[in-house]
Amino acid sequence: MDLTDRRSKLIKEGIDLSIRVISRLEPADIVRKLGETRLLTVASPQ
Repeated sequence: MDLTDRRSKLIKEGIDLSIRVISRLEPADIVRKLGETRLLTVASPQ
């Protein structure tokens, strides 16, 4: 597993699966939605 912020060239780099958490898709992206989630910002008083 590799975690990165860069856009990978999946075929060229031999990557079989890529999971991205984004708010906007690029026009050339081919995707399948796996689910939905909410993002929360939380803090502790300590």
